[in-house]
Amino acid sequence: STLAMGDVELTEKQTTDFKEAFKLFDLDADGFLDYKEVGLVLRSLGLTPTDAAIRKIEAECEENNRTNIDLVEFLAFATKQIQHEPTEEFVRDTLKVFDTDGSGTVKAAELERLITTVAEGLSKEDAQQVLQEAQVDAAGNVNLNQLISVLLSK
Repeated sequence: STLAMGDVELTEKQTTDFKEAFKLFDLDADGFLDYKEVGLVLRSLGLTPTDAAIRKIEAECEENNRTNIDLVEFLAFATKQIQHEPTEEFVRDTLKVFDTDGSGTVKAAELERLITTVAEGLSKEDAQQVLQEAQVDAAGNVNLNQLISVLLSK
């Protein structure tokens, strides 16, 4: 059984996991989470909401003079986060464009430029950390499989 929210359907296990996480963080068991805890709850579920996405929830709550969200709102927001989580196939297809010679590698300098200009909210230091974890070889190249593994573990 699945729960449909927009274009994405949560599996029964995802729905159960999200409900359990919600209850775990709903310390006073009133059926609401403080909106400032939403990012923490999502991260505990292995999702990676952007700061902009979290700020949007906070702004919506503040706009409506609320300090919390209920389970239905949380599930809707969590579903949007799943919809925006990159899949391995998406990441591989995106990076393949930069593997111009078909060698399975990409120039580290090109990746750093790409990360700092395209990726939302990532600094030069973030780019260098990704490249360090992906292990740049002596020729200044990064193995695509290693890079994908690093990116999807974030």
